[in-house]
Amino acid sequence: MLEICYFGITKAFNSNNSLNLVIKKGLQKNKFIVKECYAKPGLNIFKRFSSLIFQYFKYCRNCKVILVAEFGQTKMFLVKLIGLIDKKPVIFNPIVSLYDSYVLDRKNVKPNSFLAKKYFYLDKIAMNLADIVLVDTNEHLKYFQELFNLKKEKMKVMYVGADDENFYPRVKNKKDQFFKIVFYGTFIPVHGVEYIIKAANILKEQSDIKFEIIGSGQEEEKIKSLAKELNLENISFHDSVDYSILPELICEADVCLGLFGSSDKTKRAIPSKVYESMAMEKAVITGDSLAVREVFENKKHILLCNVADPESLANSIMELKKDEMLRETIAKEGYQKVKNSFSTEATGRNIKILILEIIDKYRNRR
Repeated sequence: MLEICYFGITKAFNSNNSLNLVIKKGLQKNKFIVKECYAKPGLNIFKRFSSLIFQYFKYCRNCKVILVAEFGQTKMFLVKLIGLIDKKPVIFNPIVSLYDSYVLDRKNVKPNSFLAKKYFYLDKIAMNLADIVLVDTNEHLKYFQELFNLKKEKMKVMYVGADDENFYPRVKNKKDQFFKIVFYGTFIPVHGVEYIIKAANILKEQSDIKFEIIGSGQEEEKIKSLAKELNLENISFHDSVDYSILPELICEADVCLGLFGSSDKTKRAIPSKVYESMAMEKAVITGDSLAVREVFENKKHILLCNVADPESLANSIMELKKDEMLRETIAKEGYQKVKNSFSTEATGRNIKILILEIIDKYRNRR
């Protein structure tokens, strides 16, 4: 069995990080031994890097590849040095760009500020240091390649997938007769929660439709103020919940929601919530994009609506409410698609192919 060093920070390895759980479980199901190497929070940079170096050289010397988890941009300098010393290839799985997320999408940082430039060069240097960079869609591949001047051959697409040990079809225990629409995630621009609120306003006369909004984040105050201003009684807000509890809430849904934001990032991403909802055999509505169409077919696996368009979303919700056959077809076909192509085992199998290729390539280079 091959050993893999999974390198990162505590945030990337906590029990609520679905992406890294999918990768870890997927590798283990494909006969890899995964050894985690990460620093505890609260340490200064010297202690943090010392801890990572100690862990690697004590526990991970037999690993064939170093896989760096998301949020690992600042660790890539250290990892590359370790890789050069120990003659190990490095795979980086950033999933998101710091610059794209904080500057362009969330707009937390001014574009021409020092911090914006810092994020840009952290992304650029980290991705260029890696032997392989994993991205979640072909649209992100093209975007990152152009933005950070990356060689196309070092970039590989690995779709996010779902942790099917946690997200799987369950018997729905209906406590009421409402047609439930469920959204969960962080309140950031790419998710477009404001358009869900506006769609709920359009549908407020439909007394049997209820929206369950689960999460928190940057735009929480704005979102809740909008719902209050519109005097909406068909929406319930819930704080973020533990990863293990999410399936219980999704189970009660008739329809689950994906991304609807107006930012360019919406057009390049397929979020975990789409795969996870499908893994639970739920009908999913999300904003139309080239990224989604890479893997899912409209009205077969998923129902697509216009992004940043509450009326289009409201119409899509009503379409699935009225057409039970379409709703059931989308739920079943979406489930089969995820089960066959985006389960933990399938995701791990795809990463395994990449790992074996880079090991062979690295061996021939030496």
